[in-house]
Amino acid sequence: MKRLALLCCLLLVCAAACAEGADTPMLTDYTVRRAETLALAPGVTWSRYTLLPPDGNAKRGQRVCLIRVAPEALATTRLVALPSGPRVHKGLKPVTTILSHAALRPGEVILGGVNADFFDMTAGGALGTLLSEGEWLVAGEFPDGWACGITEDGRPFVGQPRVAMTLTLPDGSALDIDALNALRADAPRADSSPDNARDARRDNQLVLYTPAFGPTTDTQKGGTEVLLRPDAPLTAGTAVGATVTEVTAQRARGGMALSGDALVLSAVGDKAEALRQLRAGERVRLLLTAAPPFDTAVNIVGGGRPDGGPLLLLDGEALDLSGLRQWEDATEYFYRRHPRTVMALMADGGYCLLVVEGNRSGSYGMTLEQTQTLLTDLGAVTAVNLDGGPSSTMVVRKNGEMRAVTDTTGGMGRLTAVGSALAVVLRAGQAP
Repeated sequence: MKRLALLCCLLLVCAAACAEGADTPMLTDYTVRRAETLALAPGVTWSRYTLLPPDGNAKRGQRVCLIRVAPEALATTRLVALPSGPRVHKGLKPVTTILSHAALRPGEVILGGVNADFFDMTAGGALGTLLSEGEWLVAGEFPDGWACGITEDGRPFVGQPRVAMTLTLPDGSALDIDALNALRADAPRADSSPDNARDARRDNQLVLYTPAFGPTTDTQKGGTEVLLRPDAPLTAGTAVGATVTEVTAQRARGGMALSGDALVLSAVGDKAEALRQLRAGERVRLLLTAAPPFDTAVNIVGGGRPDGGPLLLLDGEALDLSGLRQWEDATEYFYRRHPRTVMALMADGGYCLLVVEGNRSGSYGMTLEQTQTLLTDLGAVTAVNLDGGPSSTMVVRKNGEMRAVTDTTGGMGRLTAVGSALAVVLRAGQAP
């Protein structure tokens, strides 16, 4: 009996090892020491790999987590870009909170997600483009950034949104709007961080604000603000008429109130002079455009850096990242090991969300070049880098509760508050 019991145990161990090995990838520079896989829904899996790194202490290891959505699951799930909360300005939240409080369609369930775009650590809010469930929340500061777009049926794609906005005045002349829901260019540098967030605003002279920004525009003394009542919400490619209801010179910090469907134009310099010519009751037009296919997307997130993300893979090719050295923080952030968050399109037609652990968590992190190789080994063909470092977080639904499954905090037990997230959502009527 003892021999039979021992044989049964050995068979169970072998079976478990074989099942684990079936999902274990072959990696170019790493040896997989341990693999764990959990089915979140049909065609949606969460995996964690503990790797032996090619350099450093082999006892320390490297942990990598990914949520993979197979092609057959695209019909039963959708990917959604989520803001940190109802307010862009000073509204940073941990990914667990963002996913737990997301307003979804009736009957939908979030299976898991990751942090998304780079953000202003002081002022809050994504720095790239953020469109969530059809509502334009942030745009304009890094127009050439690479982002993740999501179609009406919930399928992701990668490209450059190139969002542009214009204001047509009553006399027919037009002004470029430099940003949507960003700090105005004359905001004190202490109100914004990191450096690339401040630098993006040096040339912004005209900013459009919506109630999603905050209770007020929080602009500085000086310049001019115009309160508008639009005829319809902003949608890409459709000119929206609006009525001027108030023109105010800003004599103190605070700015105009934002509520209801009100929009506010806030300007300094030459564009402020043009706004001062407006009168209550006059009509203007607003136009927001985006490059195809982003002009038909219902969710967009990413591109919140001057280097554009950066883009890591395109159509199966790893991109040359040497040009990133021109940016001030490149040596520290891109060419050293750090936690990483990536959204990737896979060769089989599905996609994955990837988080590489690092910092003080017991994992080394990866350079961007190492991340490129890992993504290629996993079967990715196009991939965009999202915010990394302590922001990198993956959350999955376990036993009905959203739980963080990564650690970039060194066991401190406090997740970093971020500006946006990407969530894999199970459609209504589907069994998890």
